[in-house]
Amino acid sequence: MLIAGTIIYTNGIFDIDIRIQNFFHSSTLPKKYGQYLDINNTKNRFGRHEIILFKASSNPIDQFLTKNNELIIHSLSKAKNANDAEPTIHMFYKLDKNGKQIDQYSYTQDEDKDTEILFEGYLINIGKHYFRSWPLDGDTTKNSIEIRNAD
Repeated sequence: MLIAGTIIYTNGIFDIDIRIQNFFHSSTLPKKYGQYLDINNTKNRFGRHEIILFKASSNPIDQFLTKNNELIIHSLSKAKNANDAEPTIHMFYKLDKNGKQIDQYSYTQDEDKDTEILFEGYLINIGKHYFRSWPLDGDTTKNSIEIRNAD
C-alpha cells in the first residue's frame, strides 16, 4: 500500500507541469514557428531545392525501400464507379534514387483474400497462394506458392 501511494504521489508531482500545459493548451501556432512551411503544401521551396507532393491521398501512404535502393510507394483508394461495390484500388509506384518515377503497378481488391502484401521485396497474396516479384524486377507475373503442411 505504501509503495502504491509513493508511485502515485511521485507520478503526480513529476507530471504536474505537463498537466498544467495541457490544461491551457492553445491551437495557435507560436510566433517563433511562423516561418516554417506547411509540409502539406503541394510544393515547398528551400533555397535552390524544391519539395513536390508526389501523391495526395485521404488514406495512409506506405513506403518501402528495396534492396536495389528503389523506393516503393503504396497508396489505396476506392473505385469511383457507383455501380461497383467499392473495391479498393491499390497503386504501387517505384522511384529511383533521384526520386524519378520509373514504374508503377496496380490491382483491384474486391475481397479481403485479394490483398497483396509487400514483404521483403515481393508482393504476396496468402489467400490465393501466389506472389509477384515486381518490386525487385518489374515482373507482374503471378508465381504460385506451393503450400506444404497446411494441416
